[in-house]
Amino acid sequence: MRTGRLLAVLAASMCVASLLPGAPAHAAEDEYFLVKAASEATIYRVAGSPDSWDETRATRAPLSYTDWVALGYPAPIVRPVDTYAHLPWSPGIYGLVHWPDGGAADAPVQYDQWVAAGRPAPVADARLCELVTCSIIRYATSPAIYVAEYGHDVPDHHLTGAEWAAMGYPPPMPDSLHGIYRLPWTDGIFRIEPWLIGPAGGWSPEYPSGVGWHCWAHLEYTEWLDLGSPAPETVASTTRDRYLSGTYNGFSNRSMWESKIYYDGPAGYFQLTPAQWAAAGSPTPTRIDTPMPEYPGC
Repeated sequence: MRTGRLLAVLAASMCVASLLPGAPAHAAEDEYFLVKAASEATIYRVAGSPDSWDETRATRAPLSYTDWVALGYPAPIVRPVDTYAHLPWSPGIYGLVHWPDGGAADAPVQYDQWVAAGRPAPVADARLCELVTCSIIRYATSPAIYVAEYGHDVPDHHLTGAEWAAMGYPPPMPDSLHGIYRLPWTDGIFRIEPWLIGPAGGWSPEYPSGVGWHCWAHLEYTEWLDLGSPAPETVASTTRDRYLSGTYNGFSNRSMWESKIYYDGPAGYFQLTPAQWAAAGSPTPTRIDTPMPEYPGC
């Protein structure tokens, strides 16, 4: 009898203790909330309460659209941008949202968005490429290292040694498949594979459809600037260089051959001046029984 009464008293005491102020509160096992960054569409499910997330640092789990529908389309908590940052050498600004679980969301900020936010001063951060999409590039023709920033339409940047160190020495992605070149007698700059450097004459595609075949390799001045203005290596020739001459109005009579000589290759497609032809070694042009196109689509 006394034992039963004691158990009853202990049980009652435990119930009272659970109601006293300061008793530890335990979240229900199914308690959760949804959250997203203002700068991205992904919705995350996080266990616990948003009020205690900074302390619990519970891990975010991406929520699929199907699961979101199954939950009844609940509106997520939207966390605003907490930091504006940019690479020290770039005008491109990014809005960052730092999550309590250690991750971060990032998104490029356009000028009108930056103005609407009150023109906040961005933090210069050389390690920003650890968050935003960048590539560290080195061409086959130079030890120079460039960083390509894809979040904004800005030229690639030639990194100094100090800038590369500030980034934490990220290993460059050797673009060994391409080098930046020019021929000694023309200003045209082009980007091709190193194995295509060599004596001319090893390229004979169909005429006239093959004319301008390598226009893709030629870099316009603005394209070269976008690559960070890499210094070209001067080479005597490429295996894709061709020197062509056509006929007037398609006549195949030899007396109707044009006196004009055209260069066709990675450096572009253009009519040679007498000085350029001489500097190229006065190559004998390949005669084509068709007029040479003035502009093959380069």
